[in-house]
Order: sequence, then C-alpha cells, then structure tokens
Amino acid sequence: NILDVKVGLPDIREQRRISEKISFLNEALQKESSNLEKLKKQKNALMQDLLTGKVRVDALVNIVKC
Repeated sequence: NILDVKVGLPDIREQRRISEKISFLNEALQKESSNLEKLKKQKNALMQDLLTGKVRVDALVNIVKC
C-alpha cells in the first residue's frame, strides 16, 4: 500500500535553494551554540571569582544603586 502513495517533489532548483537555506541555518546555529558555550564558561569564571572573593561585590552593589 505504501508504494502507491504519491509524493510531490520540488524541482531541482527549489531543492538546491532549500538545501542552501538549511545549510545557512545550520551554520548560524553552530555559531550561536559556540557563543552560548563561551558565555557559559565566562559566567562560571565570574561566579568563581565572586565566590572566592577575588572580585569584591561591594563595588558592584554601588553601581546597581546608582
């Protein structure tokens, strides 16, 4: 029964355009994922600095109050 199912396919030019868009989006997603990982590492490093007292919180609190 499944062999009798007809499926429409776009022409080859449309398939190429779709493929290019998917490739572009995949590349953008990889860049954003990489950027997210960098930001997570930066956040962890900053949290570690705050928790160990390497960076004083007093100065940050004064900035937020202004």
